[in-house]
Amino acid sequence: MGKQVSVILVEAIPGLGEFGDEKKVKAGYANNWLIPQGLVELVNARNSNLVQDVQKKKTRYETQKTEDAQSLKKQLDSQSVTISVAVNDNGDLYGSVGPKELCAAIQNDLAVTISKECIPRTFLLTALGEHEVSIPLFGTVSATLTVSVNQA
Repeated sequence: MGKQVSVILVEAIPGLGEFGDEKKVKAGYANNWLIPQGLVELVNARNSNLVQDVQKKKTRYETQKTEDAQSLKKQLDSQSVTISVAVNDNGDLYGSVGPKELCAAIQNDLAVTISKECIPRTFLLTALGEHEVSIPLFGTVSATLTVSVNQA
């Protein structure tokens, strides 16, 4: 097994960790990819205070993101949006309503911009009617709104 080194992430890296996490990775991966890309810093005696600095920044970042999510929750909670879709003769949808359509409906109806990354990839509405949808915003903060899927 290859030598491993401790690194601290200065950016979120999918599959590895979030900003501020301390991880052990293979030395080759760190030296050949992560460090040259500026994604991590090595943890050693010279930069031991780096870990504490990054942890402080992470705490401030998480506090700010939580406050932003709470603000967005107040704007979205108990609201209603309408999405018009094409249906066949039996009243079945052609396809489904996904995150992209939900984000567009929130923007049009509520004038609130939300990233489609906030909405789980598994989100799909496949039937007409009213649906109660929970959108995870950040951490444990999520908003609940009603989505009406109507025939166009």
